[in-house]
Amino acid sequence: MLIRHDQQQEYNKINVSCVERTIYLFDDICAGTVCEVIKYIDSLEKESKKTIELMINSMGGECYAGIALYDRMMKCSAEICTIGIGCVMSMAYLVFLAGNHRYLFKNCILMNHQISNYQAGRLEDLKIEVEECKRIEKQCLTIISERTGQTIKSLEKQISKGNNYITPDRAIKEGIAHKII
Repeated sequence: MLIRHDQQQEYNKINVSCVERTIYLFDDICAGTVCEVIKYIDSLEKESKKTIELMINSMGGECYAGIALYDRMMKCSAEICTIGIGCVMSMAYLVFLAGNHRYLFKNCILMNHQISNYQAGRLEDLKIEVEECKRIEKQCLTIISERTGQTIKSLEKQISKGNNYITPDRAIKEGIAHKII
């Protein structure tokens, strides 16, 4: 999960597509990819209330963009089934948890970690950024806790050791996923 302050994106290279009621998110979580996914969700939701599938293969990305997508998914009147394939890491992990039904391919790997931030500037601005990182990390851990049933304390312990890689079997045991495909 990354907090970015340089919002330069390569919008012409976004790897998001939709076939029937399946959205494919095979890219970083950023303003451009999130905008495309939300447009697809809006369109499919208007079309019918049938289940929407969101297939995710992503190394993660920006916190604010990921939270925007999470919020939109949670407010969708159609059920959303998230399917992890390849890797579901960092902010993509949080997006995956927005699914009403959460499935993983047997060789998919998930990963969660502490917030990352790249910031330069005046000392007072850096202090403000540290506080924002703490706030957003707490917000993300609260979401993970609510969606999995794990305690915030347990989650903090997991990520304090570095990157927390999670196999599909472990994901089932910890309430992260519902089924292995």
